[in-house]
Amino acid sequence: MILSYSKSPIYKVSHEDTTLFSVLKKEFSTINVARLKLMSMFISALCKVQTVNYERLALSFESSVSKESSLRRIQRFFAGYVLDHDLIAKLIFKLLPKKEKYELTMDRTNWKFGKTNINILVIGIVHHGVAFPLLLKILDKFGNSNTLERIELLNQYNELFGFETIDVLVADREFVGSEWLDYLNTNEIAYHIRIRENFDVFQTLLLTLSFRFKFFTMKKMFLMSAVVLGLAIVSCSGDVTTRDDAEVEDTVATMTCAELQEKVDELTGKEVTIKAISWGNSATKTGDIKMTLGDKKLEGMQQSTVVVNFTAADAAVADAVKSGDEVTITATVGGEDYGAVQLNKPKIQ
Repeated sequence: MILSYSKSPIYKVSHEDTTLFSVLKKEFSTINVARLKLMSMFISALCKVQTVNYERLALSFESSVSKESSLRRIQRFFAGYVLDHDLIAKLIFKLLPKKEKYELTMDRTNWKFGKTNINILVIGIVHHGVAFPLLLKILDKFGNSNTLERIELLNQYNELFGFETIDVLVADREFVGSEWLDYLNTNEIAYHIRIRENFDVFQTLLLTLSFRFKFFTMKKMFLMSAVVLGLAIVSCSGDVTTRDDAEVEDTVATMTCAELQEKVDELTGKEVTIKAISWGNSATKTGDIKMTLGDKKLEGMQQSTVVVNFTAADAAVADAVKSGDEVTITATVGGEDYGAVQLNKPKIQ
């Protein structure tokens, strides 16, 4: 049966027993049958009507009650019922073709609803090239996840399905860091992770070798890494120049914005020196100055990754740095706020 609604056809979904309802009833035996029927109709309506508009979904319910009653039923369900995410994960896992090991993905999505940040960390399971969301964690902040949040989500997967069911974990370049990779190696989780241009490949090589060749001593692994790195250097074209000790020490101590954001957890509370491009200043009501930094000159609208907090007493010093100027600053890392690393007690060199 098809009704006309806003120039688009509405396909009716049955309230009677369906294959989907039978599956939900079997797997979610602890949930009230009336709720299971609503869930079954709601999912079917989503697929047929292809909208998340409650009114249109309610209109597609084949029921003796009015559309308004169906709408209130949907609203009450989402407003007052908390669905166990573990049950959903177990159902998705069970519906997939049986395999010994699965390819997992880890990703994060971040957007705004009005002034509220919606930031979700997700583990998906891959089937025929499509990643189906399996477990998720709502992050009460804006920006990148940290190591602890990733570990908590993978530990939840382990409790439900076991690490032995993981063939490989695929993730983007946000998901790096020595503690994070050490956790994956310790739990024997193979991984494919994109890396940034400035990523410490030598350290990662040591961690990977320690995972793949457990019977090797650390000395042997270091030698193997040195040989591989040496061959890579020899194969590169170009002249190799040397620098004096003072220049090397200065280069090691100075960080980029990307490096600082990657290591913010371990550097919080410590003093660092950063060399970056000023993206401009903004003044607060108290006269304090916030200077935003980036590794490259600002083009269009971009999310700042580092914010330097100057007190009102240092406002003149901060204002002397113009947008687009290269600046070197020594400051104390104050953690992350809305996705940007906060630097306090700054001194411009």
